[in-house]
Amino acid sequence: MGRKHKTTSQLPARRPQTRGWSLCIVSSAVVVAGFLIVLLRELWVSFLLLHPHVPVDIPSPISHRYRLLTVPFELPPSRNFPTHPVQEADSEKLNAVTEAFEKSWSAYQRNAWGKDEYHPLSKSGSNLLLRDDSPIGYTIVDALDSLIIMGLNDQYIEARNWIRDVLSWDIDGRLNVFETTIRIMGGLLSASSLILDPPGNMLSPSLQDSELFLRRAKELADRLLPAFDTPTGIPKREINLLTGESFFDTDNGNSSSLAEATTVQLEFKYLAQRTRNYTYWEIAERPMRVARRATEASGLGILPIFLDPVRGRFYLSEFRLGSRGDSYYEYLVKQYLLTNRTEQVFRDMYEFAFDDIKSKMLMSNPGVSPPLVHTLEIYPNKLSGMSPSWAARTKQDHLVCFLGGTMLLSATEFENGTLYPPKESYSPTEAAYEDWRVGHELIRSCMNTYTESATGLGAEIVFFKADHSTAASGRPWNIKR
Repeated sequence: MGRKHKTTSQLPARRPQTRGWSLCIVSSAVVVAGFLIVLLRELWVSFLLLHPHVPVDIPSPISHRYRLLTVPFELPPSRNFPTHPVQEADSEKLNAVTEAFEKSWSAYQRNAWGKDEYHPLSKSGSNLLLRDDSPIGYTIVDALDSLIIMGLNDQYIEARNWIRDVLSWDIDGRLNVFETTIRIMGGLLSASSLILDPPGNMLSPSLQDSELFLRRAKELADRLLPAFDTPTGIPKREINLLTGESFFDTDNGNSSSLAEATTVQLEFKYLAQRTRNYTYWEIAERPMRVARRATEASGLGILPIFLDPVRGRFYLSEFRLGSRGDSYYEYLVKQYLLTNRTEQVFRDMYEFAFDDIKSKMLMSNPGVSPPLVHTLEIYPNKLSGMSPSWAARTKQDHLVCFLGGTMLLSATEFENGTLYPPKESYSPTEAAYEDWRVGHELIRSCMNTYTESATGLGAEIVFFKADHSTAASGRPWNIKR
C-alpha cells in the first residue's frame, strides 16, 4: 500500500519578529521621551516664571517688541527749570489742604479713635489684627508729623498722650516688618526730628516730646530686630512683636520683595544717628550690599522684584516701579541726602538705576496731546534654552506716582549743599535738567489719572494704550485683595 498522507492541516511555523517589536518599542520610547521633555520643560518654565525658587542670572530685560523711550528726544516740549526757589506759601491752597485734613481727622476722632484704620462709609474703625485690644497706631502715629506741620495743637496733644499712655508693643500677632517700620517707627522718628529742628512756622512741642517719640521708636526697633536675623540680613516679611518670632513670605515661596528689603534704611539709619548705636546702621546696610552686588554683577541699575533672603540672589521675576519695587529707587536718593551727601555709593546707584529707567522703562503715549509719559513693567515671557526673553506691558500702579517727585528731588538737591532754606538760585547740570523734565511729565501723567476720572479719584492701576491697542483690563482692582 502506498504511504498514507495526513488529512489534518497544520499552521506553518512562525518566523521570529523581534526586529519589528524592537522598532515599535524604540519608537514608543522616543515619543514618550519627547513628551516628557516637552512636559518637563513647560513645568520648568512655569516653575521659574510663576513660582520661582531657583535664583538665576539676570540678563538684560530689553524687549525688541516695544519702542522704549530714549530721553530726551521723545519727551513733550521742554519745561522750564525753576530759576529760584519759591519760599512763600500759597495761602489759598494751604488753607484748603488744612481744612480737608481737619475734616478727616475730626471724623476719625469721633468714630474710630485709637483704631488703626478708618472706614468712612460705615463710620467705624478696625485694627490690623482685627482685634479691639491690639492697635499699633497706624493712623495716629502716621499722621503725627502732619499734626505738627499744620500747627494743630489740640489734636497733637491728644495724639501724643495716646502714644505715651496707650500704645503698646505687646501685640500677639503677625505684623508686616516693612509697613511697621516705615509707618510707625518712621512716624515717631519724623515727629521727633521735626521738634528738634522745625522748618518754618510750625507747632513747637517740648524737647521732652521729642525724646518720648525717640524712645518709643527705639523700643519698636528692638522688637523688630529678630526679623533681620537671616544669613544675608534681608528681613523676613512678618514678625510677632510679643514673642519675637518672625516669618518668611510663604505666599511667595519664602522670597523677599525688593522694596520691603531696601525700604527700612532711612528709619534705622536715622535711629543710629540719634542713638549713636551702630547696630541699627548695620541692620540697614546689609540688604543694600546685596542690592549693590546684584547691580554690579548684572550690569543693570534696575532689579527684579523678588530675591532669596537666605542666599541673597534675585529670582527670575518682573522689573517694575510699582508694588514690591517702588521704594527701593526712592530710598536711594534719600539715603544719599540723609548722609549729607557723603556716601557717594547711593548717588551712583541712583544714577545707574535711573539711567536704566529712562532708557528701558519709560514710554510716551501718543493718544493725547501733549503725549503722556508713563512707565512700563518688564516681565519674563518665555525661556529659550535656559535664557529668558522679556516683554513689556503698559501697566502703571498708582504707587509709581512717587517717581516724578523723586526725580525732581534729585534734580534740585544733588547739586545744592544747603538743605533749608534752598539756595537763592539754581544752576542745573544737564543730568539734573533731564531728570526735572522727565519727573515733571510723570507727575502730569499721574495727575491725568485724577482729572480724567469721573469721580476725581485716581485709579489704583492704569493700563496705557500702546500702538492704538485697547486697554489691557477694565476690571476693578484693589491691591489689598
